[in-house]
Amino acid sequence: MPTLRSLLASPMLSEVLSPVAGTVGGQVVDSVVLIENIEDFLNQAGANALMLLTPRASAAATTYRFEIAVREAGARHVAAVVLTGDATPTLLPTSVALAQRAGLVVLCAAPTTDLAELVSAAHREIRVGSETALARALAALDALRSAEKANHGVKRILEAASAAFGAGIEMREPRDGELSSPVIVDGNVRGVVVGQPDSGDPAATRIVLELTAGAIARALAARQRAEEIPARSEAELLTELLSSEPEAAAPLLHRARALGLAIDGWHIIVRIELSNLAALSDGNELAAFELGQAIEQLAHQTARASGGRWHRGRVGSSVLLLRMERDDPGHRALAATSEVAQRVLRRLLSRAPGLVAYCGIGGMQAGPTGVRASAAEAAAAVAAARLAGKSNVVCSFDEVGLRRTLIEWYASDSAREAVKSLLEPLERLGHRKAETAIGTLQAYLDHQGSLSATAAALHLHRNAVAYRIAQIVERLQVDIDDPDQRLLLQLACRARALRQL
Repeated sequence: MPTLRSLLASPMLSEVLSPVAGTVGGQVVDSVVLIENIEDFLNQAGANALMLLTPRASAAATTYRFEIAVREAGARHVAAVVLTGDATPTLLPTSVALAQRAGLVVLCAAPTTDLAELVSAAHREIRVGSETALARALAALDALRSAEKANHGVKRILEAASAAFGAGIEMREPRDGELSSPVIVDGNVRGVVVGQPDSGDPAATRIVLELTAGAIARALAARQRAEEIPARSEAELLTELLSSEPEAAAPLLHRARALGLAIDGWHIIVRIELSNLAALSDGNELAAFELGQAIEQLAHQTARASGGRWHRGRVGSSVLLLRMERDDPGHRALAATSEVAQRVLRRLLSRAPGLVAYCGIGGMQAGPTGVRASAAEAAAAVAAARLAGKSNVVCSFDEVGLRRTLIEWYASDSAREAVKSLLEPLERLGHRKAETAIGTLQAYLDHQGSLSATAAALHLHRNAVAYRIAQIVERLQVDIDDPDQRLLLQLACRARALRQL
């Protein structure tokens, strides 16, 4: 609908109407009401109306009845009151002040104005203004559809909408007096489309802003999907590579090189364990899965926006961010990666308030085996952060301590194979029995072969521990009294625990 400002700017009305009280602005005008007697004012006053008082009704402008009418007009959101007649009365100061407080505009028509022509002109301007604004809004809709069909970016979409509508439409933070519409992609606000209220019809501006925001949201979502497809393919490959055994890695490495991944370069992994997705989703498994997916994408987007080549993967409830460089990035890489990880955590917490995450960073490692090594280091850093209760902060592998030597040893393919072969007889017992047997063996070795200390640690009887150890030694076919074999067994048990991180 047109505004009072646009009506007073029209050629038909600009020369015959002038304000005498109140402030002319963006008051919407959608109707014209003719008042012949001031007594009829209260019965006919309505929101957004232009109230035209005949000379007879205007004569009451100097009376208390007019002040009552002004007060009530403001309460009912009347757009303006027009006084007419050859000798338009001068408003009382109290009436002027009252109109200002009520947000009402009082206009005065030129003495020679024909009342019938004034009513007709006002009606015509209201109708034409709405029709013109609607036509411009439809033109903007057509332009937006064409821009979308041509897969234009955000800048071109804004330009198309602005040109068709005949008013500037931008994507930025709104200022005072501007209308706005948010651009929402997957539940996240990605920006705000703003524009000045249309002089002919503010509603038309709101419609065009909504249409433009929708077009931009769809364009951003399409671009996000286009980027997501290769990213998801890379994520699945990296996840498979990290979870596979070394002997099965060759075809995966070939696929990684075919995808253009710098798998032979330098790598550093950030691991973020999401520990309370179920609680954040009220126990709804589907909602928890979707939230995890959204967090994984957001973490990857945030890391990529920080610079460098970033890829992503998933291991259980943990998100992996892998930074790959073809050349050695130098000693500052860890500090730079830590800053990125902190930025990612802040972004995730803003997306999911109440999230509890444990974040660990591995060291910078070279070559295909370096991916596994950095992943193991990041897992150890996460485990250390979890044990220390350090949630939502970044923990570097350098902070892990003596376990680092064990991790570096276990990261080698030969060490992993040795551990697998040594404990294989126990693993064949099945998951539950294997966990019990290996847990008992590790406790026994950690307590220097003391049956009493092991029994106390496991809350078992001493004879039960002795029986278990005898069964384990027989199955493993090892000499547990030999120092070298005892050391290898202890390393194998501890290294296997790292695999569970």
